[in-house]
Amino acid sequence: MSGDQLGLIDFVVHIALKAVNPALLPATVFVVIGLLSFASGSFWGLAAIAFPIVGSLSAALGVSPLLCGGALISAIAFGGHICLYFDTVILTSASTQITNAEYFRTSAPLVGLPFAVATVGFVGLGFLMT
Repeated sequence: MSGDQLGLIDFVVHIALKAVNPALLPATVFVVIGLLSFASGSFWGLAAIAFPIVGSLSAALGVSPLLCGGALISAIAFGGHICLYFDTVILTSASTQITNAEYFRTSAPLVGLPFAVATVGFVGLGFLMT
C-alpha cells in the first residue's frame, strides 16, 4: 500500500498549507529531512517516502520543486555522513580502523558547519525564489 493510497500525501499537504510559510519550505524540508535521515540511517527509503510528499507540497505552496528537491537530497546526504549506523560511516570507520564514535566526534564539526550554512542558504533562496 502506497502513501497515496493511505492518504499520507494529502494529509501532510493539508496540514502544511496552514502551518508553513512558502518561503521557508526549502529550509524546513532541509532541517526536518536532515534530522530524520540522521535518526533513521536511511537514504533510499527516506527518499522514496519524502519525494512524493515534498513534490506535492512544493506544488501546492507554489515553491520551486527543484529547490525543494535540492533541499531534500542535501538533507539525506547530510544524514548519511553523520549517522553512526549508516553504511558509509560503518565502512569508513572499518577501513580507517577507528570506532564509529570517533568518526562521529571528528566529522560532526565538518558536517555541522555546512549544515548551518546550507540552512541559511535555503532560507535565503526560499525568499528569493518565492
